[in-house]
Amino acid sequence: MNLSTYECAATISSRGAQSDDFLRLLSRHYSLGPTPGAMARRVECRGLSPWGDPGEFEDGPQSVLMLFSDWAGDTPGQPEGAEVWIEIDLDRACLRWREKDPAFRRRLVEALAEPEE
Repeated sequence: MNLSTYECAATISSRGAQSDDFLRLLSRHYSLGPTPGAMARRVECRGLSPWGDPGEFEDGPQSVLMLFSDWAGDTPGQPEGAEVWIEIDLDRACLRWREKDPAFRRRLVEALAEPEE
């Protein structure tokens, strides 16, 4: 089977208090214990899409699998990286967060959180 996929570098940028609230909500929803203080200003990751270029939005919303792998967290028994599906709809200024696997929950929050000093 011949399957084309698209991959690109991606950056998730904090919008300040709104992003901090989202991260705390995510942590509480996932029942992860103490909530993180703030979202990192910028989180580098990879975007993967089997349907089209994840950077092109002319044809409407785009579903992208976000792949996270570089952060300082080290939680025994948890996967080495984290993945989450997001759907980006620029016309509606909407981002939908769709969990791929509950095993990634802690890693996702760690990847998005501002590192503690």
